[in-house]
Amino acid sequence: MSMSSTSSNTTRNMAFFGVQRTLLVAILFLTTFSGSSAQRFCNVCRNPPGGGFRDLANPGKSFTLPNGKTFTCGFMKQSMRDVRVDNMAAPGEKHMCATAQYIVDRHCSCYGTPIPPLASEFVDPNPACRLCAGGRFDSTRVPRVNYNRLTNTGNYGSLNCRGLELALAQGVFPASACSNLRQRSGPTCCNFRL
Repeated sequence: MSMSSTSSNTTRNMAFFGVQRTLLVAILFLTTFSGSSAQRFCNVCRNPPGGGFRDLANPGKSFTLPNGKTFTCGFMKQSMRDVRVDNMAAPGEKHMCATAQYIVDRHCSCYGTPIPPLASEFVDPNPACRLCAGGRFDSTRVPRVNYNRLTNTGNYGSLNCRGLELALAQGVFPASACSNLRQRSGPTCCNFRL
């Protein structure tokens, strides 16, 4: 074998291994950043738990948040595209993604595999309760003259009527206590004293 044939074989082998290495890098890149990226980066439309993909149907729609700031659905998607939600996420990234998903769920439309809205997944353990509801009382709210009147709530001790009404309206008491408190304290707090 001559020296020139050995060097040409070496050159061909190096070129072949170079192509293989380039292909290997390309394959690693594609498997790293293709299909599975939706599981590693925030999808504001939320991917279905069983698989599938969802995307914005109305990126140009604008909406205003309670703080007065106006955004578009597309801006929400763009601002979250590099936010990680896997085990490599920085502190706060998962919360930021969940907040964006909540906003998009309320203001934007998504297409793809259908999933229930976030509101259907949320169960308030202490929903608001109206002390004077039900039509059995003189008033639908605690009359001002009864604000400081004390009522025995049973399990929760004695409270003034206005404080009890506000606490129930803010969901301080468990849902199971609402009807009992209404029955026990409603007559004292919601009826006019003569």
